[in-house]
Amino acid sequence: PCLASGSSSAGAAGKATNNLPGLDSSASTPWTTGTSMHIYSPGDLLQALPGVKFVDSNGAEVYKAGDEGTVARIYYEAGRKACCEVVWSRTGRKSNETRPRQRFRFVQRQTLMVGDLLLVLPGRKCALNDVELCAAGDEVTIVRFGQNTTSADTAEEFLEVACARTGRLCTAPRPTWMSVFQFLRRQTLEVGDLIQALPGAKAVLNGEGQEVFAEGDQGTVMRFYHRQVAQKEELNNVIREAGRGGGSSPCRWRNTEERMEVLWARSGLRSHELASAWMQHFCLVPKAGPEVSWPNRFSKNADMSSPNRFSKGTASSSTQGYGSPDEFESNNP
Repeated sequence: PCLASGSSSAGAAGKATNNLPGLDSSASTPWTTGTSMHIYSPGDLLQALPGVKFVDSNGAEVYKAGDEGTVARIYYEAGRKACCEVVWSRTGRKSNETRPRQRFRFVQRQTLMVGDLLLVLPGRKCALNDVELCAAGDEVTIVRFGQNTTSADTAEEFLEVACARTGRLCTAPRPTWMSVFQFLRRQTLEVGDLIQALPGAKAVLNGEGQEVFAEGDQGTVMRFYHRQVAQKEELNNVIREAGRGGGSSPCRWRNTEERMEVLWARSGLRSHELASAWMQHFCLVPKAGPEVSWPNRFSKNADMSSPNRFSKGTASSSTQGYGSPDEFESNNP
């Protein structure tokens, strides 16, 4: 079981730990699969072949035919015999295999990315001070990857996830993610996607005091666009120049940020959100029909900016150029 500690999304995230000591995420060992050679590595997805099953010494079922498991580590037993440790998604249990080719089918290699959807395995949970952040069966979205420096000056990689049920954040060791989570699918926002505000999200109001959206509300991604952002010192120069009566001196822009316009079903209002941080505030609602493949992430208005963060009714009347300094702030950074 994975016991964890953590915190809410308002502060530092909690850290999930596991009971698989000494995982060697760098090891890989060649086994033949079919007529070709494949090198098993941590993160690889395997499926138990027909007629295959395993029950541990206590009589608990670890896996059966058709079950899928993820390679956690490759290590060597006494006598330098290669062994493959697998964590099974249905039971949350692990097995140690010396002949994986004869018992399993290689399905795919799994490499995690920000935005990926994961499922917390049976027997795992993440909590802080008796406050549950996520538990077995919860769907979580990867928010970011990072590193912590230990007292021995070694870097420990971690991944941070947001739970769709609680809206809270939790972290887990990146090299051993498969001992805590099951990979479900890759998620990339596109025009037309439906998103939902996470539990615990504060109500967002526009300039007129109208509520645009709150926790649980659903909205549709209408378009993506780029907005240019001035560096702080350049913005200060523009303000000083204007104070000296220097007129509208052009500002040299160095950075751009990708934003998205969202139409909220309950209020009929629109908000403009930082696209790269959507997984911190929203979850992606699965499509009922087949996936729609767009030619790119942007609508035809991709290069046009919005004069305000919020607009109502039809698409906001955007103009070329990127406006004045008071447009730079966003409630959802």
